[in-house]
Amino acid sequence: MIKLDNLMESIDRRIDRTFGPWYGFFKEHFTIFSVTLLALLLVTSVFKVFYSKPRFIATVIQKDLNAINKTLETIDQECNILSLAGKRTILDFFTVKKFYGSVIGGINLAYPKKWHGPYLQTNPTLNQKFYELVKAKDGIFIVPGKGVHLPNGYIVGKDFSITPDTNITQMLAPRGYLAYKGFPLARRITFKIGDWDSTKKFSEETMQEINSLLQEFNQAMPFTQNESTVQQV
Repeated sequence: MIKLDNLMESIDRRIDRTFGPWYGFFKEHFTIFSVTLLALLLVTSVFKVFYSKPRFIATVIQKDLNAINKTLETIDQECNILSLAGKRTILDFFTVKKFYGSVIGGINLAYPKKWHGPYLQTNPTLNQKFYELVKAKDGIFIVPGKGVHLPNGYIVGKDFSITPDTNITQMLAPRGYLAYKGFPLARRITFKIGDWDSTKKFSEETMQEINSLLQEFNQAMPFTQNESTVQQV
């Protein structure tokens, strides 16, 4: 037991001789070391936030594009979107509960009375600008609004413009204006605008009126035939 105690004391002395000066130095400059460590942690945190911000924005854009596409698809199924009034349609009408006429936000509807808004609690925005529906050479796309700073560093409407002759599919390719590290920053709508279903061309009220007229016409046919027979006799 005495030998064990002596061995432990020997080890302690060696540790003190080896690390004693360092411990004293660290103790003397503890404030400097702690401040330096906190500064390094702060710089690392800021760097991580700055580095991850573009990816976070790209994720938000993806979520918004999916929500907008789904909402437009629902509106088309219920109201049937016939056409777009212009080349660019600002998507700021999803919160509308009721409106008059057949046009809302530049979108012409075949069945405006079937509008069941609001479809969203808030209209999605980026940099406080609404998303837009644009006509391009290769289809109709949902894109961030004009003036938006994209996570890839480009600004919509400044670094590039979208016209009816623009091929947006090329912009969605890697290193394109509308792409960021595998994230597409625009989306083609998944339904066709203007495909007015022939089975829905008439409202129920109109069909009832047509049926009533046909019934009256059929009921009047025998009398018409009898009159013609009398006149011939």
